[in-house]
Amino acid sequence: MSKKIKHSFFYLIPSFLGGLLTLVSLPLLTRVLSPEDYGFLALSQVYAIFLTGLANFGLTFSFERDFFEERDKSKQAVLLYTIITFVSIILIIFGSLTFLFLDNILVFMNVKSRDVTDLFLLSFCSVSVTSIKNYFLIFYKNTENAKLFVWFTLDELIINFVLSLLLVLYFKVGIEGIVIAQLFGGSLLLIILLYKFFRMKSFEISYFFLKRSLTLSLPLTPRIFFGIIGAQFDKYIIGIAGTVGNVGVYNIAQKIANMGYVFMSAIQNAWGPPVYKMMFDGNEINKKLIGQFLRPFYYCSIFVCLLIGVFSEEIIYILAPTDYGEGAIIISILSIMYGAQFFGKQNQLIFSKKTVLISVLTLSGIFFNIGLNYVVVFEWGFIGVAWATLISSLLIGIIAYYFSQKSYTIIWPDYTLFIFLYFIFSVLVVVILIRSDLYYETKVVLKIILTLLYIFFGFALKIISKQNLVTVYNIVFKKS
Repeated sequence: MSKKIKHSFFYLIPSFLGGLLTLVSLPLLTRVLSPEDYGFLALSQVYAIFLTGLANFGLTFSFERDFFEERDKSKQAVLLYTIITFVSIILIIFGSLTFLFLDNILVFMNVKSRDVTDLFLLSFCSVSVTSIKNYFLIFYKNTENAKLFVWFTLDELIINFVLSLLLVLYFKVGIEGIVIAQLFGGSLLLIILLYKFFRMKSFEISYFFLKRSLTLSLPLTPRIFFGIIGAQFDKYIIGIAGTVGNVGVYNIAQKIANMGYVFMSAIQNAWGPPVYKMMFDGNEINKKLIGQFLRPFYYCSIFVCLLIGVFSEEIIYILAPTDYGEGAIIISILSIMYGAQFFGKQNQLIFSKKTVLISVLTLSGIFFNIGLNYVVVFEWGFIGVAWATLISSLLIGIIAYYFSQKSYTIIWPDYTLFIFLYFIFSVLVVVILIRSDLYYETKVVLKIILTLLYIFFGFALKIISKQNLVTVYNIVFKKS
């Protein structure tokens, strides 16, 4: 257990550093780049994420699962080579089509400026490289090699940070500088990873592995296809119904709210493999042990989302000029959505190979999300889109949770629902406070009280204790 806790802290390093670098870079970049610039960046990434997600055919899920069925490390490497080769071929095809039909793509995206063609091509290349690199990081995560996982993640974060600031602030490249930095950092790390793996195991692919992985992942393709549409549709519909500047404000707010999800995903690298192993073990008692094991991860994940949602006004004030001020309420709304996604990270349906059910659930949620976004955007703008995205996400999350529990029951501690409801209550209070005429000092006091109450509940429910804090301190700071 101490090893798992130590790994969780290793995995948190990139999350904390990424958050810190965001805190440093955003105030600088948002005072040089306009909301319109960030709007064009967001739309280019919407397209890139959609196409690369489709090109992966859900193989990230099947790779993570199939990895544990192969005990031999050499076969695990062959599985990796097979999948990245297949995905790379599809990405090259999609990239060629993008280059040939880019003008038509820009018309479809409602992008009237032709000065952003390079931005769209660079974004596609950058996201493609990242999608390939992520398979190597999954390999390290599944082998519980936390140090290498963190090392390669940190290198990319630092390269992207330094290079983007140089290109945008010193060389005045504009918004393209952010994407060029991402492409350079991702490509450099991918080359190093390929060299490292080729030294460990010579290149070899297996038709059997590809067929087995695609058999599991292909039913997920509709889910991936519409899932990406659902995840990116909010920015697309804001661009259609509003202005590119509104897309930029929404995009910055979403990035800030997403930091809670990034934190959650970082510590998932520590809890994910042990949970999968307990599922595969087949012991009935593990259903309760998993719930107990996830308890501190759940509490900390919700706490980070609560901090972001409660102090959204202060965060946006520090990180961006007044042009982005409306983003505060969006941060709060979306922080609830990201907090709720903890329950969907246990992959019970993937474990049970219920991929068809996953696609059906996702499709239903996506169509509801698209329909609701379309209804509200013309009346309430991007704030209405944030509410619609939250409501549709919570609805599909509840339904998915029901079927996940039927597929593989995780026995959660009794207070799990209470913590989540208090989190929602706290953020909704802040949403009301943002629109109220109360003195700012009064608002701050209320926000602090809401936060301290959450911490109090952690002690009262014995999630936080002096013994646990001492144990964590000894694991992290002492060699023994």
